[in-house]
Amino acid sequence: MKNLLLTLSLSLAALPVCADTLAPTKGTDLPPARTTEPAPAAAPAAAPAPAPAAAAPARAPVLVAAPASLWYGNINAGGGWANIDTSGTVATGDDDDAGFGFLGLAVGRSIGNNLRLEAEFTGRSTSEFSTASSYDSEAQTYSAMLNLLYDMPINSQWSAFVGAGLGAAFVDLEATDGVNAGSGTEANFAWQAMVGAAYALDKANSLNFGYRYFDAGNAEVSVGGNNFEGDLTYHDIFVGLKHMF
Repeated sequence: MKNLLLTLSLSLAALPVCADTLAPTKGTDLPPARTTEPAPAAAPAAAPAPAPAAAAPARAPVLVAAPASLWYGNINAGGGWANIDTSGTVATGDDDDAGFGFLGLAVGRSIGNNLRLEAEFTGRSTSEFSTASSYDSEAQTYSAMLNLLYDMPINSQWSAFVGAGLGAAFVDLEATDGVNAGSGTEANFAWQAMVGAAYALDKANSLNFGYRYFDAGNAEVSVGGNNFEGDLTYHDIFVGLKHMF
């Protein structure tokens, strides 16, 4: 019994020491008790960003051809037949000659609305006529004309054209009655009309061909004291080359 009381008293005496040991030391802050908070809910996954639209392919630059020059040159040649209608005091009648040739040069300019204006010079070779049993004549003509033409495109290469011109004709006329002869040169008002087609070889050159009626007017000479007059007209079949400058 004495041992039990002794053990009990020793145990009670040791209790304050344990309390002091468990109590917090004065002046020392203990960290606050850590509380466990629930983790925030995960944010919903963002919708995938739409793929960027494919860039439109770069448009190739449009190549625009340089406008064709407004100026051009034209050379044409051909043949046909000439007609003389004679009058005067002797040798009346008419005659044709299909043996002449010609060469023409022109410089022109487009003036819009498919119209073009050109200056043309043409030389025709000598034509021979016989209008009466004893009268023969020869005529050679040069002309300077101002033409207005209208082009009618058919497709990318073919076009048709019509035109007319006014100007001057210089007619050298010789006539003889077998004994007497006379010659002279007349400067006359002249006119012409034409129709044809053109074929483009490239942007600068084209072939043209067609028909032209040319009226050279009258020429008059004296043969042995007799008056000899001739009215000259020509029917030309031509082929030409036009070049844009």
